[in-house]
Amino acid sequence: MSYTYIQLGPNQLEDCTYEVFGDTVHVVHSRGVHRCKMRKGEDPKRAAQRVLRELTNERGTFSDPINYKPLKLV
Repeated sequence: MSYTYIQLGPNQLEDCTYEVFGDTVHVVHSRGVHRCKMRKGEDPKRAAQRVLRELTNERGTFSDPINYKPLKLV
């Protein structure tokens, strides 16, 4: 198994181990085991980082609703 990580912010890293089976990458993370197909010509490490980034995406997607703090009216 190989090891990789992504940096989410200052002093904040997420790590995982990954293994390659043909054109599939198996990513072992604290949230479980996930698989993904590698794109044509893609490095297995980059594919594992892509999966890890999707798992740890706390911001959501572009179309997710924005949660504003409630207004304090006096």
